[in-house]
Amino acid sequence: MREDDAERFDSASSLLSERWWRSFPPACGDPVTRGASSEVDFADGSPLPFGLKQVAGTLPIGRPAVFDEVPLAYNGNPITTRSLRAAYQVVGDDAVAVFRAWARQLKVLHVGSVHMRGGDGAGDRQPWLQLNGGGFSGSGPPIGDWVDLQLWTTDGAPVLLVTVQRYSDDGPATNVDDQLAAPRRPNAVVGNSERSSGDVLFVEQGQEIRVPAGSRPLMGTVPIFGGTGGSYSVLSSDDGRAAVKALVDDAVAGNANGQVTGPTSSTLEGLRVTHASFVIGAGGWSFDAVAVQADGDPWATVYVTSGAD
Repeated sequence: MREDDAERFDSASSLLSERWWRSFPPACGDPVTRGASSEVDFADGSPLPFGLKQVAGTLPIGRPAVFDEVPLAYNGNPITTRSLRAAYQVVGDDAVAVFRAWARQLKVLHVGSVHMRGGDGAGDRQPWLQLNGGGFSGSGPPIGDWVDLQLWTTDGAPVLLVTVQRYSDDGPATNVDDQLAAPRRPNAVVGNSERSSGDVLFVEQGQEIRVPAGSRPLMGTVPIFGGTGGSYSVLSSDDGRAAVKALVDDAVAGNANGQVTGPTSSTLEGLRVTHASFVIGAGGWSFDAVAVQADGDPWATVYVTSGAD
């Protein structure tokens, strides 16, 4: 990655950061006040794993989540990954250039060949740009890294979603195929209207899951592609574990046939992590929730992703 891609933000970006956070005040107070020891924001960046760095022209929407999970099994054996989930507001003048800067730094991963492309969903329910792939070796268990980058338009600034799963420390070198000249910017399908506890967070197969008590969305819910449904949300919460449990309880109350894993809590390199999932198999739907909070954070960041068969 070029050195200027990881530079600190200028005063204009800092001003935009304050406007952004003040437009989505978390449940437990305004995290933007500079210099206040009891409050914190993430505008200057949080450490990322795997040699990745926050690129210029982006501001974190909450704390990036770094955690261990079991996304799949191979020959009946669970496969554990070290995973990253992060969401950024794009404040740079050229959102496509910001996306490409993120794509360039993927060379520090082991992904293999991946292709940058425009949205391929139906109509405008699709990202502006996306890039995903890696992780699988063909005849053996997954190796290297799996990555998913998505750039979405909103009725405000664009949003960049970053997901990385590390299966092993080795694997094929990354080769990003970028042949896009001027990718079409789709109409905004993500609203930024303020929601609070009790409001609908996402809907899958007619079942509504609501914002837990003591929590507030930090951005509009993004309709990522996940089978016949799909969503991506980021919340702030007074109590991350309670929020994750409340999401699962809400799902179970609407459909007792779902399989629940967690919530489980752990500490990873100083980061308190709570993780849970809810799955209805055979044509059903699922969601995954992970909450992270470091010492000094006045609130937990909760990531919620859903999909449907």
